[in-house]
Amino acid sequence: IQPKIVTLIVVKNALGEYLVYTRNRQPFIGMDGFPYGKIHLGEKIREAAARELKEKTGMGAELTQKGDLYLMVTDPAGEMIAHTLCHVFLGLKPQGEITPQSPIGRVRWLTERELLKQSFMPGVIEALHMATNKSKGLLFEEYEFEQA
Repeated sequence: IQPKIVTLIVVKNALGEYLVYTRNRQPFIGMDGFPYGKIHLGEKIREAAARELKEKTGMGAELTQKGDLYLMVTDPAGEMIAHTLCHVFLGLKPQGEITPQSPIGRVRWLTERELLKQSFMPGVIEALHMATNKSKGLLFEEYEFEQA
């Protein structure tokens, strides 16, 4: 058993809205997050981000890698729920029509104000801060969360 390696994409449109989806799968069923998914064997990181964005939302975007988040999530008893290395991308100038509902989850645009009122998966706010950080170069941050 190893940590999952995924791409996580924070997509922002010209209106300042963010592309968010509500998960239909465990872990974190019913919680909101940004599109993300596993990197396939032999796949380049940017290619994986573009593929996952298209699969999860129906959208494309100009993608810029912003850094990596290393997330460990445990339950109150200390049992591991999720252990993930996220390659975080910022997606701008989105193209296409969103697929609002799929077996994976429900996708929608939210303003920043609406975004901050949601029940997020652990690490989502940290990914938002990383994706919108103006500094040059790739960032790295590590977090541990306890999820009830």
